[in-house]
Amino acid sequence: RAANLWLEGGFGQFKMGRSETPSYNAVLTWSVVGGANYSPSLERYAAVGRFVRASSQFSYKTPVLGGFSAEVAFIAKGDHGDKAKYDLNVIYENGPIAAGIAYNKIQDAKANYALGAKYNFGMFALSAGYYDIRNLADQSLPTGSHMKLAGFSIGGSVNFDNITLAIELQRQRKSEIYSQNLTEKYKKYTEGTIEAKYALSKRTFIYADYLRMMNKNNYGVGIQHRF
Repeated sequence: RAANLWLEGGFGQFKMGRSETPSYNAVLTWSVVGGANYSPSLERYAAVGRFVRASSQFSYKTPVLGGFSAEVAFIAKGDHGDKAKYDLNVIYENGPIAAGIAYNKIQDAKANYALGAKYNFGMFALSAGYYDIRNLADQSLPTGSHMKLAGFSIGGSVNFDNITLAIELQRQRKSEIYSQNLTEKYKKYTEGTIEAKYALSKRTFIYADYLRMMNKNNYGVGIQHRF
């Protein structure tokens, strides 16, 4: 998962090793289901094109100024298919508003980006995001092929004491595979998840979820403790 070293102070944070990408951190800012592995946005868009974590990553994150922060990373090509990658975000978190922009680019490929925002009204929160992925990570594709996905998401959550209910939906407006100047168009899906959580304490909760991906239904239950 994560294995890194960092140096942090009033100047910001320098980090090197394997860790979450700036793109992932931006998407996490506005998703109402956070980094859950049943998030339709993270599952489908793979943190704006290329995985949620990267090895051989060197990053710098600025201090938070007026709610704004930025993070930029360079991923060395040795652990990335012999293609270097640049990844960055700009995040705003202040009071009830959280927003983020994610951008990354792999050497000799087109860039990927996403942007979104969430507003917390107190008892409930609403979110929306947009994604344009031109180089999606998919190991099932033939060498030299690239999958392109674009779409938008909406989400909402509501709290009742120890219970939290959330729903997040995403709709594709583009789904294509490019290979040797040939374009294949695929069906565009509306996908989403429904989540219910019950807090046993500040750091422990039980959950149940339903995820619809493509034309398949997935269900899950579990318990999580945050150390």
